[in-house]
Amino acid sequence: MAAYSAARIVLRRAIEALAGGNVDPRVIEFARGVLALIPEGPPDQVAVFVLALEVEAFQSVLAQSVAEGSLSAEQAARLDTAARHLERCINQHPTWRDFCRNAAARQLTAEQIDDAPKLALALAELFETDDAAKEIIDASVPNALRTLAEPPKSGAPSLSKDVAAFDLVESLGNIIAKIAEAALSGLIPAARMAAKGVVAAGKLAGKGVQAVGGAVGKGTLKGIEAVAAAVVVGGAITLTAQSGIIPTIVAKYPILSEFQPIIEHIAHMK
Repeated sequence: MAAYSAARIVLRRAIEALAGGNVDPRVIEFARGVLALIPEGPPDQVAVFVLALEVEAFQSVLAQSVAEGSLSAEQAARLDTAARHLERCINQHPTWRDFCRNAAARQLTAEQIDDAPKLALALAELFETDDAAKEIIDASVPNALRTLAEPPKSGAPSLSKDVAAFDLVESLGNIIAKIAEAALSGLIPAARMAAKGVVAAGKLAGKGVQAVGGAVGKGTLKGIEAVAAAVVVGGAITLTAQSGIIPTIVAKYPILSEFQPIIEHIAHMK
């Protein structure tokens, strides 16, 4: 708590030095709001998150005030020093660090957004042409991938391009997870699965999730969970180890990085 106490002292002194001077009163008011949020004892998670968001907003206010000329760079420096120290205090909390790390992983670059439908189509083609894939992947999977990769039809409800791309990446991850799980387990012989036949995605769309076709028609990608469930065990090791597109997808998107060591392990198993 000493670090928070130091931040409180520095910010209070900065406010006292600037109050009454030629400074935008809104800046002082915002600074006092941040000061009131600095914990005097061990903070809970909500308090940490609220403080973090307020500090981020405060830094934006400082930058804007300097740009508009209502606050000099020298005046802003004293307040910014306290704000940056508070940032360091907040970063000591594991829950906040995990949140920031996860949020960063969900941010896609323009290239990653553009590549998502291309990779989905490439994976669909693999499922349709690769002998191992055709043995273990139901035909509904590549069909659904092609549908999800298509741009929205005119007049149809649609998500923003980046959100749609991220949902598509998550869908690819669900499918890859099922393939990797099957390859690692190897608990059900391929012959036994082949005798039972593949499971249609629509039959696994329980718990309120509609069949893939209907889900896509409603503008949601949640139905891809049913598509992922259509993947069966037989031949999964061959498919995962020999396919270049699956490692490419995993390497392209940080949110799928957990699969990297699994894919490498499966490749060595083959």
